[in-house]
Amino acid sequence: MATDPRLYLIHIQEAAQRIHAYTNGHKETFLNQIMVQDAVYRNLQTLCESAHRLPEPLKQRHQHIPWTDIKDFRNLLVHDYLGSISPAQVWDVIVNHLSVLEDAVREELAAIDRRSSNDEA
Repeated sequence: MATDPRLYLIHIQEAAQRIHAYTNGHKETFLNQIMVQDAVYRNLQTLCESAHRLPEPLKQRHQHIPWTDIKDFRNLLVHDYLGSISPAQVWDVIVNHLSVLEDAVREELAAIDRRSSNDEA
């Protein structure tokens, strides 16, 4: 049985919110505090895993998002591959790529909510 995509979208949204809360938007906070890095990495892992599990039709609606890169990024975070990713690279992902995914998640959740309210009417 497939899991409701709404749950994955919520996981992504919550993980992104935590990342923003932990870093408070400050690069120095992220780069200089190991506990913040650990928390951010863990939430990025959750976010990437949930994004990977989204159904293909949803991903097709957002072809501008590099879904394969998200999956590959998760593997780098989880397995570390001999330190192949630096905190500076992770910060770059947070600053330059996370908002695109967050926008798509908000759009999909709003569409699900609209469909739900139409079904109830």
